[in-house]
Amino acid sequence: MKWIALFTMLIDHIGAVFLENGAIAAYNQQLSSAFSYEATLALYHADHVLRFLGRISFPIFCFLLVEGFVHTSNRKKYALRLFLFACISEIPL
Repeated sequence: MKWIALFTMLIDHIGAVFLENGAIAAYNQQLSSAFSYEATLALYHADHVLRFLGRISFPIFCFLLVEGFVHTSNRKKYALRLFLFACISEIPL
């Protein structure tokens, strides 16, 4: 299940970074490097498909998080590790 969640999250991020913030944003800003209207429209539809598939990852990760919490021997340590990983994950922003 982790691999499915990781793969679908990767799909979602590809749609967000390369299509929404890349090709579609370039067209919206009327940059000279932008694709044509037809190509951008096709990328827009592809972006919707990628983002839809990527939305599967969040419920899977939530399920895995709860399963880990239920089956851990020390819930305080588990919660502390989750908190520390969340803090580390936010540093690049």
